[in-house]
Amino acid sequence: ARAPRFPVPPAPHTPHLRGCAWPHPTASRRAAAMACGGACEAAARGHPWLMPSGFRSAAEIYDAAAPLFVYNSLTRSKTRFVPQDPSRVLWYQCGPTVYDSAHMGHARTYATLDTLRRIMRDVLGYNMIVVQNVTDIDDKIIIRSRERGIPFRELASRYEQEFNEDMRSLGVELPDVITRVSEYVPEVLEFISTLVERGLAYASNGSVYFDVAAYRASPGHAYGKLLPEQLENLDLVAEGEGALADATAEKRGPADFALWKRTPEPEAEQAPDPSWDSPWGPGRPGWHIECSVMAYFATRGLSPSGSLDVHAGGIDLRFPHHENEVAQSEAFLGSDQWVNYWLHTGHLNIKGFKMSKSLKNFITIRQALVEHTARQLRMLFLMHKYNATMDYGDGTMSHAIQMERTFAEFFLNVRATMRERPLSGPQKVGPREEALLAASERAKAAVRAALLDDFDTPTALAALRELVRQTNVFMDEPGASNVLRTTAEYVRTTLSTLGLQFDAAGGGGGEAGPAGAGASAESREEAMGPVLDVLSRFRRDVRLAARHGDAAAVLAACDAVRDEVLPGIGVRLEDLGSGDGVTSRWKLEDPEVLAQERRQKEDEAKLRAEQKARQAQAQADRAAREAVPAEDMFRSETGDDGRPKYGSFDERGIPMTDAAGEPLSNKQRKRLAKQWEARKNKQQGAGDGGA
Repeated sequence: ARAPRFPVPPAPHTPHLRGCAWPHPTASRRAAAMACGGACEAAARGHPWLMPSGFRSAAEIYDAAAPLFVYNSLTRSKTRFVPQDPSRVLWYQCGPTVYDSAHMGHARTYATLDTLRRIMRDVLGYNMIVVQNVTDIDDKIIIRSRERGIPFRELASRYEQEFNEDMRSLGVELPDVITRVSEYVPEVLEFISTLVERGLAYASNGSVYFDVAAYRASPGHAYGKLLPEQLENLDLVAEGEGALADATAEKRGPADFALWKRTPEPEAEQAPDPSWDSPWGPGRPGWHIECSVMAYFATRGLSPSGSLDVHAGGIDLRFPHHENEVAQSEAFLGSDQWVNYWLHTGHLNIKGFKMSKSLKNFITIRQALVEHTARQLRMLFLMHKYNATMDYGDGTMSHAIQMERTFAEFFLNVRATMRERPLSGPQKVGPREEALLAASERAKAAVRAALLDDFDTPTALAALRELVRQTNVFMDEPGASNVLRTTAEYVRTTLSTLGLQFDAAGGGGGEAGPAGAGASAESREEAMGPVLDVLSRFRRDVRLAARHGDAAAVLAACDAVRDEVLPGIGVRLEDLGSGDGVTSRWKLEDPEVLAQERRQKEDEAKLRAEQKARQAQAQADRAAREAVPAEDMFRSETGDDGRPKYGSFDERGIPMTDAAGEPLSNKQRKRLAKQWEARKNKQQGAGDGGA
């Protein structure tokens, strides 16, 4: 008998050994011990032991085995995630078309998919096999290489390298397998030939097209699984065919799409297009066929059936690209479900508008990283559901920066507290520690529930932030406990799982670092040199001020060290309290982070100053208008075109006609008369008061 994978309390029975509560179909003592997990052996030694069941029902067993629910674009609903192999997830995601610099849309997509991958690996324990392609043959690449007069391979290689550097800057892990279409052309030809042999593709004027009508008519196949409402959108179909689509070829149906594109004759002084020999003549792969071919041939050793657990990509690829991938792959495999779960990331807008060079709101990843850190950008992405539309702008970034500061300050405060209150102090678990432990357990449950509910990172972040708030309350009171360290470490490791890297939350009670007694002279100088430089300059300034009896200069030197000098070596100095009771606390931070915080504070101060100036100007303008005598207040009023608003006035200066000479209505005259009387009374009151 085999030990059950999920132990469930058995029905009442007669045990084969006294003290064992498990039924066994065999008299073999060894097999019996295996079945009950050792309870029989313990009973035989006279020490009865009952194995904990762990589960109350078969449903709980299923929930434990497959706890994740994801929004599956194929069903348009949340479905339980069940991989083909219980321990492994075979994941394919569409990579970049390398013809230009990667932009913020790419950042959102790949940083988000990186987070989903980390959750499945680090929270659920799956062995993730992630395959990502590089489209290095495409109409856009050909057009751009023509414009620049360089070979297409040179252009594609340059932007592929730049893309990888951008992903590294964002902390996005490399996929396990990278595929380039230029390296899979023989497999593309094999794939297309199979479709032609099955009557599901046809040649036309040197190109080959997928026959959508024939596919629909074949048993077990359906076209339009992902976005059926867009099947008649011929604009999207044409966009998917590319700007260099063959206008001379004859397609049997408007929805048919190119699998192989013939090579046209090059124009004068034009470098030849990428081309390979084929049974239908020289040409190159179409866009849609690339992913189907590479996904199959790169993973067939792991999935003989050719099916994938997950196919991921941006939501803009659902139709026609992913729709056509499904059709040609299921036609090739003879399958009715090539991919079990389709995951799509949402759109990213720039200040409410779709990103476009024509709108001059096209932002590359490198431009964004000049303004914000990678951690701040990834925090922004995590604050939105992975499949929801999100906005990149000043407002959303402000919230992301504030959230990131909350966590960064938390870890700095934990390190400072642990440094000031070493673990050599009392460690007894009292009411404070019990409350923090309970808060930590609630947060763990909430975070796990959120991540298992379709990767709900906004809710998970909210639970972590609440735990940080309660931990801050714990630190406000005296006393230290290792519970503080373990709570902070949980927050840090969870954020790391989401792709946010923060420093560890303190050591074990103030152990010496590189500059300790056992360190070499070189390492001590490297670690302490910048601090000693600051100290010597500060001493010089204070001595000079003291000789002149200038107390203000001493205070200025103290402020300069705190605000200008120490941040440059990665030290944040905070003043706590006031007056004679003021104390200072130092924290270590990345100098670039401190510099950026200072720039952001300066920008905020500048905005406040500009706003204050605008308000002052508005008040001055209002005062100037109110200073105009009632008899002239309407005579100087102008319309939107800058011309006088009224044509004629009565003896008091109240308008009678508009600028065109048309008489004003009684209602308009009454309203203006009330304004005139209010101005007159105010001016007379001011005059009487002055007298």
